[in-house]
Amino acid sequence: MDECSLNVPPADVQASFRPAVVLKGKIGNAVRGITVRKLLVVFQFVMALGLLICTFAVFRQISFMKNRNLGFTLENKLVVRAPRVRGESFGSRLATFKEQLLKNSDIRAFCVGTEVPGRQILWDAGGIRRVGTNDNKNYQILGIDYDYVKVFGLKLVAGRNFAKEYPSDASALLLNETAAKWLGFESPKAAIAQKIIYWDNIYTVVGVLADADLDYALWLLGGVCLAFAAATRLSDLHLQVVRQTNSNPGARTENG
Repeated sequence: MDECSLNVPPADVQASFRPAVVLKGKIGNAVRGITVRKLLVVFQFVMALGLLICTFAVFRQISFMKNRNLGFTLENKLVVRAPRVRGESFGSRLATFKEQLLKNSDIRAFCVGTEVPGRQILWDAGGIRRVGTNDNKNYQILGIDYDYVKVFGLKLVAGRNFAKEYPSDASALLLNETAAKWLGFESPKAAIAQKIIYWDNIYTVVGVLADADLDYALWLLGGVCLAFAAATRLSDLHLQVVRQTNSNPGARTENG
């Protein structure tokens, strides 16, 4: 018997196969073949339905992140890290630097702060409470200047922003709505002109801001105090630039 004959099944074995029955899924026991086929069809349907549901959920989440109102604007902003080593003249040099920048027609505004909105706020403090109370919680602290609120489009719901016309603002605070609630104020308006103890110093609340996602991890749940920070503590320089339009390079928009 040669090698080829050994690889060919016997004639009776070949005759036992019924191609039409096999193609219909009836392998061996007919009932078992039908059951397996139905199970595979159901499994395929469930998997397809699950993929559709997951795709829809991901689409909704992406749309939510792209379209929700964060409470601030980041369009047309340029952020520059301030130098770590600063001399005593840094404050005056910063003022001169700002003045020169604003002479550029492509720069609409300039401000400084300890953090960029949307980035985690690393400065936090406890021991903050209303005068005459002992209840205190841990708050996030954001150091800002006079123009920070305007540049990033933060919304005041009560009171005012820091202003150069008020030298006493060196000992003033802005709160977000959550911080005002934590401190026991019935409304944002009720917090205005109230005294707050912050590290054994007395501060006056001059304004309350609408809650916003300034800290990606905490703002929806936590209280934030915004303090007027000296130049030695500020870490970021924020420039609001004017965007050029594609159709007319000489025209500028006021967006952002």
